[in-house]
Amino acid sequence: MQNRQWIESIKLAIINEKIDDIIEYSKSIPSFDDLKQMQTAQALIKQASEIIKKEQDKLNIEMQKIKQIKSFLN
Repeated sequence: MQNRQWIESIKLAIINEKIDDIIEYSKSIPSFDDLKQMQTAQALIKQASEIIKKEQDKLNIEMQKIKQIKSFLN
């Protein structure tokens, strides 16, 4: 995958908060020769990380709710 195509693809995944796509693109980060592209990729990876962290927080909250319900039912 070319650098520009990777950047555009991960941008779309971030905008749409598609976790599976973000993870997939994170597995295949290309090498960058251009400093501007490197900086762009770094910023995008940071945004992707924040989205994944937000999703993890949501899942943790849901797991806590399930544990509370399970505890209540026992």
